[in-house]
Amino acid sequence: MLHIVYESRTGQVKRFVDKVHLAFLRLKSPETPSDALVFHRISKGNIPNISTPFHMLTYTDGFGVVPEITQAFLDHGHNGRNILSIGSSGNKNWGTHQYGRAADIIAHAWDAQLSLKWELAGTVNDVVAFMKYLHSFENESRLTSPLA
Repeated sequence: MLHIVYESRTGQVKRFVDKVHLAFLRLKSPETPSDALVFHRISKGNIPNISTPFHMLTYTDGFGVVPEITQAFLDHGHNGRNILSIGSSGNKNWGTHQYGRAADIIAHAWDAQLSLKWELAGTVNDVVAFMKYLHSFENESRLTSPLA
């Protein structure tokens, strides 16, 4: 089971997550349980403890800043220690240095992999790239797991 935690302020990340969820439902094999991919949306009134490793998707605020709620979530309990990867939406109009910079900051601060940066709500190619990343990550984890 893969857990995806996300924050969306303007709806761009939520639209990307919806595309990922739809792609998962269309591409999963009949043997794959429908809850193999679990989504957790965080918001000001909803900052849970996620006790299992997860992948995170967020946005970049202002001029390359980690959103306040995303930071509060990572600082809450053991959440930051459980992050596997981070992806961020951005807008290239703010310049390449600022584009998706929240992902760079989080990856560095929490020793997480950078899964993807995408513009606005993402394209089909962005969704495919993220799905491939999750698939390769899942296969890699299974190969290196002591339970494999």
